[in-house]
Amino acid sequence: ERVFKYLALVVKKMDAWTFDIDTVAALADSYRRAGHADPSLFARLSTVLQQIDAVSFSLSSIATVANAYSDPRVVDKALLGRLAMILQQMDGKVVSGPEAVQDVSVILNAYATADMRETALNLSHTL
Repeated sequence: ERVFKYLALVVKKMDAWTFDIDTVAALADSYRRAGHADPSLFARLSTVLQQIDAVSFSLSSIATVANAYSDPRVVDKALLGRLAMILQQMDGKVVSGPEAVQDVSVILNAYATADMRETALNLSHTL
């Protein structure tokens, strides 16, 4: 418990430019899985994620972030909306291959869990 709190404090003090998409996705996912839904940490990570260039996102990173932010304790519909826009701009080959099935399933489930069913429905037509 103390380690998670200490690391959250460190992360909140770091400059946004020190993060990459995979690090932020892993942090959000790890804290969600551990049950440490620190609203200020997730708000900070959301701010960082919204500053990362859209081309840096992979389907896998979007799945990880969407899943983390669909947790009712930290749901962030603005961030999820941005991720949906990034998904819709991705090359169709990225989301249509057999290796994409699991990530797409996680993404659609995350939007449904976050009570963004209309977005999930729209994405299901796009993806």
